[in-house]
Amino acid sequence: MSDYERSKLEVTLKILSPILAIGVFVWGIYTYLDTSEKQLAAQIAEAERNAATRRIEATLPYLEKQLDLYTEATQVTAIIATSKD
Repeated sequence: MSDYERSKLEVTLKILSPILAIGVFVWGIYTYLDTSEKQLAAQIAEAERNAATRRIEATLPYLEKQLDLYTEATQVTAIIATSKD
């Protein structure tokens, strides 16, 4: 290998090394931001699911009481409908 070719290779490597380092750095930032965004979206979805669950659990006593009243009304209606009076 001649001195010219060796010099040309050294210059190429000196230029290419920082460019590759910058590329790797940018890729790292991109993957970090992408992962952070996905984690945030997952946390928001989980919070929405928890809120829906809490909302259902909060209305459960009311719904149970409503079911009891409807059941009682149905039984009374059935008794009235089948009575001979």
